Amino acid sequence: MRIEAASNRAALFLEDGDTFYFKPSILTGYPHYNVCFVPPHPYGSPIMRIIYRSYLLMKKVDARGSSKEVSVNGYFPRGNFHSLTVPAGERHMVNARHVAGFCGKTAAIHTHIKFHPAFWCFREHFFSVFHGPATILLYSRSGFESTTADEYTPSRIVSFNITRRLTPITPQPTSPLSLIYNVFSTEVIWKFIDPGVTIAETHHGEPGSESLSVWEVVKHLAGIWRF
Repeated sequence: MRIEAASNRAALFLEDGDTFYFKPSILTGYPHYNVCFVPPHPYGSPIMRIIYRSYLLMKKVDARGSSKEVSVNGYFPRGNFHSLTVPAGERHMVNARHVAGFCGKTAAIHTHIKFHPAFWCFREHFFSVFHGPATILLYSRSGFESTTADEYTPSRIVSFNITRRLTPITPQPTSPLSLIYNVFSTEVIWKFIDPGVTIAETHHGEPGSESLSVWEVVKHLAGIWRF
C-alpha cells in the first residue's frame, strides 16, 4: 500500500489483498466501495470515533485480484492530507478529529485512559490509540508537520507515541497583553519529557508566541466573568 498526499488531494494505491476504511465524508467521488454496518474494531475508542464521524457507515474499499487506485478530495478550502505509518509493535495516539481512514491491517484500536494528576490540568484523559502495523490517512483544515519540539498548544497535537511522558506548563508571555491574558487563562502547554517525533498542525503558533489584540483579551475576560 502506498499513499501520495498533495495538499487537498490524496491518492491511495492498494495492492492485491489490501483493504482501506474511509470516513464517509471523505470518499465521495469513488463509487466502488462497501458500507460497513459493523464498524472495524467496534470496541476501539468508539465514543471519540462516533463524535468525529469515523465509526458508523465507514466506506470499505477492497483490492482483490488486482491493484486499485483510489483518489480522494478534501472538503476544507485549504485542507491537507497526511499519511501516518505506525510500525508493528508501536502504539500511537491519533487525534480522532483528524482520522480520514485507516488500513484493514491495523492491529487494534483502543482508548488509553490517563489518570495521572497532570492530566487534570490538561483536561484530557481519553486518547484514541492505534496499534501497529497500521497506515492512517489524516486530514486537517491546515498543514501537518513532523517535529521534535517538546512544547505544544493542545489544539496543535495530532499524533505521538503513547509511551512518551507529558507534563503541563503555563504559556510564557511575550508581551504585556499576553501577560494579562495568562493571568485569567486556564490554558496549559503540553511538554514532552521524552524525545520523539510529534505530528502537529501548522496553523497555530508556538507556545507563547501568539499576538493578542486588546479586543481578544477583552473577549476572553468577558467569557470568564460571565460565569
